[in-house]
Amino acid sequence: MKVKILIGAVALLALTQGCDYFKNPGLEGRPRWYIKSPPRPVVHEEVPEGYSMYVTAFEYPDGYDYIRDTLHGAGAAIVLYRDGEKTLAMPADGISSDECRVVCGHLYAPVRSGGMTSILCDGETLFSYEGEEAIVSIVSDGESVFTLGRSLTGSGFCCRKDGAVLFSSQKGSVVGPADGEGALRLDEDDCIFFYGVPMVSVGGQKSIYYMVRNGEQEQLNLPSEVVGVFDAVRKDGVVNVAASTSAASGSAALYCDNVKVKLTTSSNVKMSGLRIFFLDGQAYVTGFVTSGGYVIRVVWNSAGKIVFRTECSDAHWIYPAPSGYYAVERKGDEILLSLGASYLFKTEARFWGSRCAEYFGGGFHAALLDPDGRKSTVYRSDGTALMTVDGVVTELCYSALILPDEDP
Repeated sequence: MKVKILIGAVALLALTQGCDYFKNPGLEGRPRWYIKSPPRPVVHEEVPEGYSMYVTAFEYPDGYDYIRDTLHGAGAAIVLYRDGEKTLAMPADGISSDECRVVCGHLYAPVRSGGMTSILCDGETLFSYEGEEAIVSIVSDGESVFTLGRSLTGSGFCCRKDGAVLFSSQKGSVVGPADGEGALRLDEDDCIFFYGVPMVSVGGQKSIYYMVRNGEQEQLNLPSEVVGVFDAVRKDGVVNVAASTSAASGSAALYCDNVKVKLTTSSNVKMSGLRIFFLDGQAYVTGFVTSGGYVIRVVWNSAGKIVFRTECSDAHWIYPAPSGYYAVERKGDEILLSLGASYLFKTEARFWGSRCAEYFGGGFHAALLDPDGRKSTVYRSDGTALMTVDGVVTELCYSALILPDEDP
């Protein structure tokens, strides 16, 4: 049986709104939170058997100024921790932190040199191929490794299986996020992603969208009202699409196998950055809603109803969990963690990005970079510091370890 991975970081987002009851600032400068029901208490459950918490970080030599980065990462090392114990350290020369991924408990990193791209697994070359590509997604089914990359020397993108081309296109763009899980996903033993190609049509320019399954493409039969697709995910064989449905702002819908659910919102708003995620088997949509200078982060359920919204300040990331919605908020020089309407803790720190936090099993965890940029601390949602890393954490996730000789 193939074991599929669970890579962290559920999609993240931020939004905006213009209704009258959104226009009052939060009390004492804090954002106002709106949720369907009061959040349940924070519960730290046991992590399912076979899963561990993995943390990747870039460690720099003493005295290195990572902010200026005048040496372009020279002397840095990539490190991997499993449940707080360092299990791997390797030179980071020529490796981008944005492209490294923990997959099935192993650290995958692309290296480009001399017109070639190599994929490293735990520091060892797994496979290489001609052409220099920026890797935007990596997944594994326990037997093979699938990558989705875009060319650095030309146009287009390419999906590969163990380095061999499954599908490539010189035009169009991939649909979905480049962070978190990314656009490449596994579903029912299939490797799937979506992309769109702009086409000139009567009345203006629209795009034709395709699903690529195991290297074979098929056109999505979307309703004529769809003018653009924000995100598309196949889950348990069902194709879910978050799309704008009118050239006018503020009109969007979730389609589940072409069954339309309108996403409720007020008029005269702008919606952007919509992403699909799943919780307890149900599809949700998150995104930005903006109006009149106000930005609101919103979550819609599979019925199109708003179940969570909050004003955004400097920056916002959101992570769904059965107990509510955890948020990481940057406000000035501080980071605040919240669950629904309740602030959990705040600290002077930085947050490196969406892959640096996750809710899974043992609760919600976030890796925050100290103000001086030299250390990162992994916090639990109650403010407990679980571990400290000498460097910049680039990913925190829970994953099941699959050994190379393990039967699928």
